[in-house]
Amino acid sequence: PPWWMHAAAFSGAMPPKGGLETVLDDVWCWMFRAHKGGKRFPGSANRAGWYVAHILAAKPSGDGDPREWSQFTARKRYLRNLSPLNQFLVPKGNGRDVGERPEVIHTVMELYRSRYGEQFADFMLQAAAENSETGVPNWSQEIEVHSSVCKALKGKKGDSRTAERAARRKVTRRIQPAQDVVSRCSPIGSPSYWSAVFGNGGRNSRIDILEAHPFADERLRTLQRDLSVERVVGMANAYFNGCDPKDLREAASGNVHRQAELAWSALVQGHREPKLGGKWARAVDALRAGENQGVQRLSELKLEPFFMAIWRVVSQVYRKL
Repeated sequence: PPWWMHAAAFSGAMPPKGGLETVLDDVWCWMFRAHKGGKRFPGSANRAGWYVAHILAAKPSGDGDPREWSQFTARKRYLRNLSPLNQFLVPKGNGRDVGERPEVIHTVMELYRSRYGEQFADFMLQAAAENSETGVPNWSQEIEVHSSVCKALKGKKGDSRTAERAARRKVTRRIQPAQDVVSRCSPIGSPSYWSAVFGNGGRNSRIDILEAHPFADERLRTLQRDLSVERVVGMANAYFNGCDPKDLREAASGNVHRQAELAWSALVQGHREPKLGGKWARAVDALRAGENQGVQRLSELKLEPFFMAIWRVVSQVYRKL
C-alpha cells in the first residue's frame, strides 16, 4: 500500500472526494505491482530516484504474527506505513543508510513538528510513538568524505585508505544540533516566523533616536494604520537601512531631533512604498501564514515593543532566509 500511495502522488492523482476508504479495494497489497512508469510518470518513488525513509519504524519489532494483531496494533502499523507524516524522501544511492540514521530522523521529526504542529502531534499519539523513538540525538560525528575528495588528496605515494584518513582529519567537525538547523529552515509560510517576531530581545539605539521625536506616539499610530505584511517588511527594510544611527549622526551631527525626523521619514516612506527586492520579498512570503493575527498584534503595540518586533523581522526572518 505505501508504494501505491507514492505512485499515485508522483502521477499527480488527487485524493478521492469520498475519502481513502472508497479506493481501498484497488490499493496494491504487493509492492511489485507498482506500474513501471514511463516518460510521463516515474511509477514509484523508488523508480523516480528516491528512498522512502520513515520517522517511526514502519515494521516495529515485537508485533508478532499479523493474524494475531489486536485492533490497536493493526491501526498503529497502518498509520506508520501509509501516513505521509511518517515519511520523508532521501536520494537513492546510500539513501537507506542516510535515511535510517537517528540524527537524520530526529532532525526531520523536529522539522515536521515545526511545520505541521498539532497534526503531527496527533499522528505521533495515534501511531503510538515510543519514548525511544522521539529522543534528541547527539550530533557529534564525522562528516562523510566523498570518494572524489579522497582521490583529489591522493598523491603519488600512499593508497586510497591513507588519503581517506587524511581527508577525514581535514573535515572532522562538530555538526550543529538539529534544533539549530530547524530554526533556520522553517518552511516558508510557517507561523513560527511570527513567533520569532514576537520573541525576546531586540532593543537597540534606533529606538532611542525614534523616541526623541516630540510626536513619536502620533507617528507610530500613523505607521500602525492599514498594516499588511508587505508594509511590515517594508518598514523593517527602512528600519535596517534608513535608521542606522551612524548614518543619522553623519546627516545631522549633534541634532537629535533632526535625526529622529529623518528616521521617522524613512519609516513612513517604507510604509507607503515598501521596497521588497531580493530576500525582502522572501520575507513577505515567510510571514504570509498568520498575517492577519500578526499585523493585528503589531497594530496594538507601544513604541518600544513595536520596533523591537520590526527589528526581529530583520534579525529572525530576513537574515535566516
